[in-house]
Amino acid sequence: MAGDIALLNAFVDAPLEIRAARDPKGPCKRARSGQITGFTGVSAPYEKSTRPDQIISARDRSRRRRSC
Repeated sequence: MAGDIALLNAFVDAPLEIRAARDPKGPCKRARSGQITGFTGVSAPYEKSTRPDQIISARDRSRRRRSC
């Protein structure tokens, strides 16, 4: 909860190849070439959630919910 708003922590599990293929405006490509610095998952670390409420897999398009 954030105040009176319920929050859901979702993790979208997508490998770099899939993210790059879904990069219509090109920021991922520019980050990998060094034109953009501090890009999460490319030149800056990505901190994966340790307990997401839902996991969405881009590999097989499946969804899993963490049991309470």
